[in-house]
Parts: sequence; C-alpha cells; structure tokens
Amino acid sequence: MHKRFRARSFSLFLIATLMLSLLEIANPKTAEIKAAEILPMVSVVSLDHTPYVEGDKNAFFVASKGYTGQVQYQLFYTSPKAMGTRWELINNSQMVNGWTKSVNAQDPIKIDITGLNLKADYYRFAIRVKRVGVKGKYSNVYGDYDSAYPFETSVYKSGNIDFNGDLSLNKTDFTKSDTLQINGVEGAASNVEYRLHLYDVKNNKWITNLTNYGENISYSLNKLTPGAYLVDVWGKRKDSSSTYEGWKLQTIYVKEETIPEIGIVSLDHTPFKEGDNNDFYITSKNYTGQVQYQLFYTCKNTMGTNWQLIEAEGMENGWTKSVDAKEAVKVNISHLNLKPEFYRFAIRIKRVGVQGTYSNAYGDYDYAYPFNLTVVNDSNIDLNGRMLLDKDEYSKNDQLIIKGVEGAASTTQYKLHLYDVVNNKWLLNLTDYASEINYDLSKIPSGTYVVDIWGKSPDSKNNYDGWKLKTIKINSDVKKITAVEDINLIALQNSNLKLPMTVVATFEDGTKVYKAVTWDGIPNTTKLGEYTFNGIVLGYDSKAKLTLTVDDNKANTNGNINNLGIVSYDNGWVYYSNYDDEGKIYREKLDGSENTKISDDPSLYINVLGDWIYYSNFADGGKLYKMKKDGTARIKLNEDFSEFTILYEDWIYYSNTSDGSKLYKIKTDGTGRTKLNDEPSGFINVENGVIYYLKVEEGSGEQPIMKINTNGTGKTKLINDIVGCFEVQDGWIYYSNGSDLMNVYKVRVNGQDKVRLNNAASYFLNVSDGWIYYSNFSQDGVLERIKLDGSSKHTITSYSAMMINVIGDKIYFESMDEEDQSLHKIDVSE
Repeated sequence: MHKRFRARSFSLFLIATLMLSLLEIANPKTAEIKAAEILPMVSVVSLDHTPYVEGDKNAFFVASKGYTGQVQYQLFYTSPKAMGTRWELINNSQMVNGWTKSVNAQDPIKIDITGLNLKADYYRFAIRVKRVGVKGKYSNVYGDYDSAYPFETSVYKSGNIDFNGDLSLNKTDFTKSDTLQINGVEGAASNVEYRLHLYDVKNNKWITNLTNYGENISYSLNKLTPGAYLVDVWGKRKDSSSTYEGWKLQTIYVKEETIPEIGIVSLDHTPFKEGDNNDFYITSKNYTGQVQYQLFYTCKNTMGTNWQLIEAEGMENGWTKSVDAKEAVKVNISHLNLKPEFYRFAIRIKRVGVQGTYSNAYGDYDYAYPFNLTVVNDSNIDLNGRMLLDKDEYSKNDQLIIKGVEGAASTTQYKLHLYDVVNNKWLLNLTDYASEINYDLSKIPSGTYVVDIWGKSPDSKNNYDGWKLKTIKINSDVKKITAVEDINLIALQNSNLKLPMTVVATFEDGTKVYKAVTWDGIPNTTKLGEYTFNGIVLGYDSKAKLTLTVDDNKANTNGNINNLGIVSYDNGWVYYSNYDDEGKIYREKLDGSENTKISDDPSLYINVLGDWIYYSNFADGGKLYKMKKDGTARIKLNEDFSEFTILYEDWIYYSNTSDGSKLYKIKTDGTGRTKLNDEPSGFINVENGVIYYLKVEEGSGEQPIMKINTNGTGKTKLINDIVGCFEVQDGWIYYSNGSDLMNVYKVRVNGQDKVRLNNAASYFLNVSDGWIYYSNFSQDGVLERIKLDGSSKHTITSYSAMMINVIGDKIYFESMDEEDQSLHKIDVSE
C-alpha cells in the first residue's frame, strides 16, 4: 500500500535520482520545460502481491494524482547485480513501444510483468507517466513524459505464504449499500489470516486497518464515496508475530447507487369491459439488478379513501417474485372482478436484497407510480382474447406475424408498436393499419419487447379504439436465407427514385417474405444507362442484386394510360391535359414552374417520345395525332376513335372504338395500320414485347385478362375473374377483382401465385415505385396506396379521386365531385 512505498522515502529519492539520471529521464540539459501546467504524478505503485517468489505471475498497479485526463505509463527496470548500470524498457502484449494504453489518470491500471521471468534478486524500477495528446514536460531518447516515480523490490526463492493466486472476492463493481466479501487468496494455506485496507485513488488517500485479522473479510461500503479503490489485503500465518507477511491487491469500483423507477405500466388490453380477463404489464428503468413489484388499488365511489393491497397468484405478501429489472412482469388482476367504475392504482418497486429508500406499514420500497383506469359496461371493439402470434421468441431476422386478436371482429384493423424494455424506448407506428401484421424484425436489436398493437374498426375516426399487449424476445440467432429475388427497375431520366427498402427472400423452409436490405449505393437518374446495385440482407450469405435501367424510351406508363393518360413525363418536363383550359395540352417543370400551353387540342392518352407528342385528339373524334414538343408540325395519324393509346418501340397500340374497341396498332408515322384481334379490348398494357388487355364481353359473366403477341399471334386467357382494371409490371399483374368486391389482387404473368392484397373496393389502379395507388370506394373514393405486398396502407386524401396518374412522387388525378373540374396534384415524397 502507499504508506509502505514511502516508508523509505528519503533513501528511495536518492536512489531514484541516481537511477533517473542514468536513464537520462530527468537530465536538465535535454529536458523541455514548459510554464506552470497541471501535470500528472504517480500516486501509487505496488506489486499485485508479495512475497514475490521466483516463477510467480505478477503485475504493477499504478495510478496518478493531480490530473484528470487520459495518461499513459512507461516502465524500466534494472538489477545492479545481474545488469550493472544497464536499464531495460518493459514491454508486454498490451503495450506499444513500452507505453501502456490510454487510461483515465484516476483509474488504476494493471501492468503485467510476468514475462520478465525475474530470478531471485534485488530489482529497481522507474515508472514514468505522460498526458495523452500533450507534449510532455520532459523528453529524452525514450520520448517525452511528465513525471517519474521509483520503486524497488526483491524476488525470493520461496516465501512464508503464497499469494500468487487470485483474490477471492464477491465482485468488483459495488454500490455503497453493498458489502465487500473476501474469502482469502486462492492457493493460500488454510492457516492464513487477512486484514483489509483500501486506497482511495481519486482522493489519493489510504484507509487503513478496516478489519482485524480473520479467515474471511466482510466489510460494509456504506461510508465510501463513489470511485476506484485498490483493495489491499494483508496476510500472515496465525502463529506469526509479524504485522504482515505479504499482501494482495485488486481494483474495485464503488458506483453511485441507482434506484429503479417504473418504465411503463399498461393493461393487457383496453377497453377494459366488466368480466374481462386483464393484467398489468410493468417494466422498470435505470437499474440492472433484480426487482419486485407491489400493487394497490382504490375506487372513490365504492371504497372511499381505502386502498387495497393486490394479491395475485405467484405473489407473496403482495410482492411479485423477483425478476430482472430489464424484463417485463405480468400481474393478473382478473380476480378483482372490477365493476364499471373509475379506479386508481399505485405500483411500487423495490430492489431485491437491498433496503428500500422508503418504508411504511406495507414494507420498504424505492419508487411508486400512479395509474388510472376505467372499467366499462360495453365497447365497440373486443380485444379481450389472446394476441394471435405464432411464437414468443424470434430470431434476429424473423418476421413478426400477428393475425389479430382472438374473438375480435374480422373487420378489425391493427397497427404495430414495440416497447424496448432494456432501453426504455418506444418504437412507434411500425406499420400502417391492416387486417394482419407482417413485420420484418431485421433492424430491431436483440432484447425483450412489449408488443403493442392498436386496434380499431374500419369506419372509426379515432387513432385507435383499443390496444392489446404481449411480451416477446428477440434473440441473436439469424435464420438462414437461401435465396433473394433479383430486382429490375426502370426509371425515367431525372426522376426522383429511391431504391426499395425490402427484397423478396426465401428461408430454408421455403417461406417467402419481404426482408430489409441495405444497398451499396444511391441511384443517379441523371444519366441514361444500366446500373447494378448489391445489397446486404441479414441471414443471406450472398448479395441481393438490383439492376436499374435509366431511359427515356417509355412514352408513358401502363398505369397512366389506363387512367386516360392525363400526364406524361419527358426529360424534366410534365406534359398534361389542362382541365382548367378544356383539356388542352400544357407542359411544366416537375416543380410546377414554366407552365406553358403548347396545343389547343383537347387531349387524352398523352405519350411523349423523342421529339414528338402523341395523343388522342378529342376535338377530332379521338383520332390519333402527333406534334413536336413545342406544338408545331401537327399531324393526324389515323381516322379511328383511339383509346388506351400506348407507344412501344416504333408502334402505337390502341383500342379502336370505331370498330367495336378491337385491338389495333399503327406505326408512329401513321403507316402499317393493323387489326390484332376481333374482340373488345381495353386497359392495354405492353410489357416486354407482349400486349395485355381486358376482354370486355357483356352478359358473359367474365371480364378476363388476355395476352397476345405484338404481331397478333399467341392469344391466351390469363385470368378468368371479372377484372375491373389492371397493370402489368415486373412480371406481375396487379388488378381490381370484380369477382371479390373489387379488392386488389396480384398474380404472376403466367397466372400463378395469385394473392389478395387488400380489403377495399379499389378502382383506378396505378403501380409506381413499389406502391399501388387506388381509389377506395369503400371509403368514399379516397386516394390510398399500399406496398406491392399489401402492407403499409396509407390514405393520401380525405376526398375522392379518380383517373390516377403518377410521375415519380407526384400524383395527378380528378375529383369525383361534379363541381370540381380541376386536375389535382399531390406530392407524396417522404
């Protein structure tokens, strides 16, 4: 201990002066001296143990005083007998060029010297200290430093006691309410007794003779201030007359005492109806040990000022069983048989094995928390049943699938939130309202969570009508993903494109899910071309692949054309039918600036490609026209009433209303007019050289989707449903299914893997950038959108919308209000 180190302070100073001069550690001729500064000085140096017997493991404990920043230490040693006047720099695996790692000046550092293999002899040491990141006050060939400290010791062939083993103490991190318990030194003889001393590193102060000699040490730390301490245990044999025969050191930390507080208190579910089974979910914060909870309740109308202690199964004297403070506890209150009234609750928490901060007739406790609730006669939603999830513990990249609440109405919609118990943090609005929840956990850290699903009926105007809770655990395991589907995207030049945040992944059991992906770049759509992105998906050993094609070859999209082609985009400009000016063609920048009329023709089905605008001219019976993008060189291309007009390569495909809406094509120069089928055809899509269309047969009970090659061959029926409208994109057909109340479905272009995506009468579909936009006739025609898997439903407008056209983040549409004849535009960028 420090007093021993100074017992021969005068002679040691003389020795150190000689020693340091030999090392040139403090040679005034070479020292670089600075003005008055706050410099670190070594406050304590001691061996891990004495006696130091040849072959022992050993180390130095070193700390500093007079400074509060980061420091490093450097050590030298010599043996006058074996090494003469030569000094050796000490290095070990934790040091660099003889310097220790950076450490707080007032934290002890342990420097291993076992590798020196010191033989029985007398040794002298020099310990230097320097500030980190600051030029030292002195310098020599071994570098700069701020102060130096001498130490000497002897290594013996043998000793009276053996303190080479570890100090057997109960822990190293304590609070003031703890007791330091030491059961001797491992390997020491059974007849050895021990006495405790402590060195307060921060205050550079020895606290000596804290116990008498005994076989074990038990010492209360309640009088210590927080900080680092060196435990210095003296040892001697029971029959020894020496003050001590050796010592053993260990660093401990006394920390500020933390008091647990309530993190959350919530009912298992609301509304709480009379007769429901219900529970409290309780968590705590600001503490890491074991805790218990105690609950009381009262009702002014029925109990007056009386409070009742709650006793539930598994509780003892009103206290729950011990639980880790970082875990949620569930307390059942169903047995209280609460009637429709207003109730007040008090929840108390205490640490296990520690005297609480407060105390009363019901015992001691550390913190109390109030909670109020109302029990009702009835409600418009029933969430009393169990939450329908398939398990309680999940892998790191699992899907959290919740199929609602048992007994709830089938029309109930749910939204997901999570409460991170360990970090006392809410993760809110993780999904939009939907009939089921399917959420990727890949980006949620491992730990314990309270699942909180809000529920409401479809016609409710509330944020929620009730909630339901459930505790889950997310472990660190990662489920293996065997495959990830490649993604191919086509983007218009200069469009505002964001790469999808999810990919379709396949687990080992064949299950396909959408998983989070992190791409290795950000898309740039300013230049035409093909770009490849690689993505990381948790659980997938390979890389996800996305191919982005930036081009200007689409004169318009399938989705826009099937909604009358009101707008078209080309090279930074939006060309549109101006409803405020009789549908004449205007153009403007994406931001709405430079709005200019370029034609007096009332027009729909606008396609822009290269230098030309192609459109159906409703001033001339819907006939096909083209003109330059500045409105000049206007040319009629046919004499047909042309609808669903769409360009693909050098051809224009259209539904010829003049000939029973049969499918036609014509070249962009007006030549090569060709009929491709003999049946009414609408909602024309052209994708990868194949034409998809809706066959309209009145009275047939069918309105199927057909496909045909661009030369009129290979006609095939794909879907037998009564289809209202549809769009083809990236190998999938998205459509409103009139055979199922106009809900949105998707199916592969080969007719396989048919899936329903929503539960709403959906019209005017338009698919763009991973979203399906539609008018929800179940909600007065409001504009909504969902992801391609049916998730993340979002209502965009509070009023009706139809003829939905999409350009990047801009949505153009008409209102169904007869008095509103304007073309609306909304920005949906996030």
